[in-house]
Amino acid sequence: METVAGSDAYETHVRDGAVVPPQPHRVLIVDDDFAIRDSLAELLEDEGYLPIAAANGRDALARLDEDGPWPCLIVLDLMMPVMNGESFRELQLRVPELARIPTIVFTADVRAQSRVEPLNVQAFLQKPLDIERFVATVRDRCSFCRCHSLPTD
Repeated sequence: METVAGSDAYETHVRDGAVVPPQPHRVLIVDDDFAIRDSLAELLEDEGYLPIAAANGRDALARLDEDGPWPCLIVLDLMMPVMNGESFRELQLRVPELARIPTIVFTADVRAQSRVEPLNVQAFLQKPLDIERFVATVRDRCSFCRCHSLPTD
């Protein structure tokens, strides 16, 4: 299968000489605040992405365990009940397949920057989010995706 140019949120593939319909990049949003999670999902959907929502780290692990392609990006809050973002990221990094999924951390904790460095994330964003910067960061990170949104044979 060959990948050809598509829009920022979609990749177009050619299989056996036929163009496969574009597949949206999947983005996993992990935040315990329903309003934030829902707003970000709606924003990403409007931008052409396929958002997947999870309320905490444990829920995110369950989503990653479901059938279907993995997301090309994880947007992760740090402060959550059940399993916080740091614990999720530590577990994610232990599984090579999951560790390859880029992760953006966003949090309202102004002291979190130093705690984020050991988590080896691709970006750190402070709440309240600058929407333009958030969308640009998602677009940038998903532009590197070449494996998670590929259709299966």
